[in-house]
Amino acid sequence: MTDTVTVKPLVWDANHASTEIGLYAYYTGFPHKDGDTVVQLNEKIIGYGHNKDEAEAAAQADYERRILSALEPQTPAQAARVLLDKLENSQEVRQLAWAATPDAPGDFGKWFRAALRAIAGGE
Repeated sequence: MTDTVTVKPLVWDANHASTEIGLYAYYTGFPHKDGDTVVQLNEKIIGYGHNKDEAEAAAQADYERRILSALEPQTPAQAARVLLDKLENSQEVRQLAWAATPDAPGDFGKWFRAALRAIAGGE
């Protein structure tokens, strides 16, 4: 089990997405130095984009920032469990760890996992 937190992506219906914190919307045709697509939350301008993709990305970033700002930071043990899960489930992470220490005796990944398990509280 990991304690990672991810924010669900906004679900767009045409140019708006309804969320627990309000209605995100974007409209084109508003000239601005940062783009001609205005992004709003509850009819308040929160950003601009040059096209639909940028507008939706700006809304998603705002949504994630608002949601994540309400959460408590992870403890070192929680962060270690997340890293441990990523290490054990990612060939890329194992390859990077090995590449970083090609001359290390033994299995660096094994040492790293043991250290993370200790930080994570033995899980």
